[in-house]
Amino acid sequence: MWGMIKRPWARSFAAIGVLAVLAWWKWDWLVSAWPWLGYKNGGETNSTTLRNLLLVLLALIGIILTIWRINVAERTLSHSEKRDRTDRHHSRYADASARLSSESVSARMGAVYELQALTAQDPELLHIRTMKLLCVLVRYPPPEARLDESPDDDPCSGSLRPDVQAAMEVIGSRTAECIKLEDDAGYMPDLRRANLVRLELREGNLSRIDMRGSVFWGADLMRADLSGSELQYADFSSPWVVRGEEPPTIATTQGTWIETLNAQALSTTRLAGANFSGSRMLLAKFAGVDLQGAAMSDANLPNTRFDSATLYGVDFSNSELLEADLSNTSLTSVTLTGANLHRTNLTSTDLSGFFSKGATETFPPTGLTQAQLDQSMRSRGQATQARREQRPELEPSAMSDLSIRRIVVGESSRGDGEDSSVATPQSRV
Repeated sequence: MWGMIKRPWARSFAAIGVLAVLAWWKWDWLVSAWPWLGYKNGGETNSTTLRNLLLVLLALIGIILTIWRINVAERTLSHSEKRDRTDRHHSRYADASARLSSESVSARMGAVYELQALTAQDPELLHIRTMKLLCVLVRYPPPEARLDESPDDDPCSGSLRPDVQAAMEVIGSRTAECIKLEDDAGYMPDLRRANLVRLELREGNLSRIDMRGSVFWGADLMRADLSGSELQYADFSSPWVVRGEEPPTIATTQGTWIETLNAQALSTTRLAGANFSGSRMLLAKFAGVDLQGAAMSDANLPNTRFDSATLYGVDFSNSELLEADLSNTSLTSVTLTGANLHRTNLTSTDLSGFFSKGATETFPPTGLTQAQLDQSMRSRGQATQARREQRPELEPSAMSDLSIRRIVVGESSRGDGEDSSVATPQSRV
């Protein structure tokens, strides 16, 4: 029994209690052996006073031991309840994980949201595990039709599978604390080559995710955060580009104006206001995409396609646009401070007012040559002349009033035979 008492203070109290009990039991023997106990002090013998003190001491020891036993019982019960809760929590988590491979779409969606709720209770332990499970569901969903395909197998029609959409909503709801847990563990969610056609995730947090080679045709990611993500070979092209159709237009006599707007929205990938700052997007495709107000500062964009994209208000400052395709776009309201435009395709690109901004004049883009500017002006002039021949009632083209006609250029150090003189906004002739 002595071995059951682990704490030193408990052993001391137990020893005092044992000695007090022995003294009470052998009190007569102690009185005869110690004459002092028989002396009177104020009408009461010393033995009576000492015996009363021992009774008080025994009572105190009993109270202390009772309190200690109660605390021990409460701690034991608390640990037992906590263990039971943990076991139930892990059991529910394991059950939800297993239901991700269910044949029922509703069962998989329920499992996704249950994993989200369980992870919120213990993010340090379960967050990364949950991200791995959801990424596997997105990349390799159970064997069903991944899209509600039309009879002609149009890859851009229909909508994203509801279970994959639910998983992406959970992934896109990550908080700053969750992302810090991932960084501390050296983990980056893996969504490589995921089929995310028609994904709807406005204002979602998709930052610091590996989405190389993923397909986002017709996605709606307005104001989403994709900063710091790996987007090499990702395809955000609009459905009309994928189908090889002409750009959508509102000017039509078929259907109501609202129906036409809806048809136009369904034909365009919407990334307006999205944040791509610091992302790496080698050979990514944004053809025909609505990128109004998107942030792409400090992004790595070599060989990226932006042809026919809506770039109003896009921030390309300090970005790498080496050999990127900006054809059939307008750079009038685009920020290109410190960007690298070396060998960028500017065919039919609207550069009117391009050098009218003070910031661009102070920190102009690098790599921009006179040949690129001439190419843009020549191709736009040809397109304007073709439109005027088709519709003579149009006003003369504003191309004649471009703020860029001929720009003083510096000598090039390159010797590859092409007109590679670098354009500068110092003066116009």
